[in-house]
Amino acid sequence: MEITVSRYKADGTIEKTKVILSKEKALEFAKRYRNIDDSDKRFSLLKEYGLISEDVTGDQLRQEMLNLADELGFTEEKIKSISERFANKRNNNQVSGNKLFK
Repeated sequence: MEITVSRYKADGTIEKTKVILSKEKALEFAKRYRNIDDSDKRFSLLKEYGLISEDVTGDQLRQEMLNLADELGFTEEKIKSISERFANKRNNNQVSGNKLFK
């Protein structure tokens, strides 16, 4: 199974990386990912499976996302609103039994 990972960097460029996982590895990843609630542990798991480069830090990704959001005109209020809606939808999906990538 080939997965294309796009990283939107702080300088405005997009870095695309192809990661190849066997079906078994992809299913194993999905199972492990959905059973982790801690963001630092999820970040480590993404690195373990090669979906995030080993040389990237969480702070770098966070800054890149904030820079991109700023360029797109997202204010802190808009980001908070989107985050709250996503969290609410996520909670509703969990209740309905849809637990793929909580």
